[in-house]
Amino acid sequence: MKATYKRGGDNDRDTEEGLWAIFKFFYQADRSVPATGGYNLEWVTRTGKDSKPVTIECGKELTVRFQADIPCSKRTFSPA
Repeated sequence: MKATYKRGGDNDRDTEEGLWAIFKFFYQADRSVPATGGYNLEWVTRTGKDSKPVTIECGKELTVRFQADIPCSKRTFSPA
């Protein structure tokens, strides 16, 4: 299995390969919230050596959101 996503505005791609790729993809999210029919995942865009969050208007963090629809999920991707 291979999980790949492209971040908007640049050419970088984050890739995980192997049997556990999808689990690593979910684990790397800064926030994972169970939602109806799946999960809402969020990654905060960071920059620099100390990985400070990129901010936009009003000081809000620039966040990438991903909605995963997983039929019949029973918190499969929950870390707990």
